[in-house]
Amino acid sequence: MKEHPILFSGEMVQAIPEGYKTMTRRVIKPQPDFPVFVKKAVCSYDDESSYYCWWLLDSLDLTIDDCSFLRCPYGVPGDHLWAKETWGIGTQLAGGIVYRASGGRLADGEHWHPSIFMPRELSRITLEITNIRAERLQDITEEDAMKEGMARELRAALGYSPEVSEETFNLTQARDTFRILWDKLNSKRGHGWKKNDWVWVIEFKKI
Repeated sequence: MKEHPILFSGEMVQAIPEGYKTMTRRVIKPQPDFPVFVKKAVCSYDDESSYYCWWLLDSLDLTIDDCSFLRCPYGVPGDHLWAKETWGIGTQLAGGIVYRASGGRLADGEHWHPSIFMPRELSRITLEITNIRAERLQDITEEDAMKEGMARELRAALGYSPEVSEETFNLTQARDTFRILWDKLNSKRGHGWKKNDWVWVIEFKKI
């Protein structure tokens, strides 16, 4: 078992402990590169090597040169992920480590540290990977959008408390809500929804 860091936005840091988020999607880098449209590519996973292999659907005589191998940088099922989030040292007002996602406050002159700079010892969320696969971003289903934490986002948008059952709001909005949040976090990085990148789909449980 290995440990790997992973960044989460404030909204998703809140969704994980509440049980709303059990899945995350991360852009595969580099993207599969083929001489034909990538939509014609399929993907399989080799449990022994922990590699994904892409090949072309219209390739009849496949060789090793026809494949593109990529290892998921977040690990394999059974590995642990430790969440990195925005944090600060509230020496004047809060008197210790504070987390922005939890409504932490800092006094004048203190500042927040970006999640990328969080050290392991300050992480408060550890996850165990239960499954990994690769797919195109727009292949996400309504069910998976809910696992991505969109139930929490929908409740907040509609003014519902966590106690309200899921049947009280339209679950068909989950995929659209995910699309909006994805673009908010990824469009400026060149990985917007319309690009329909290949992504790692990582399922996990909180430990």
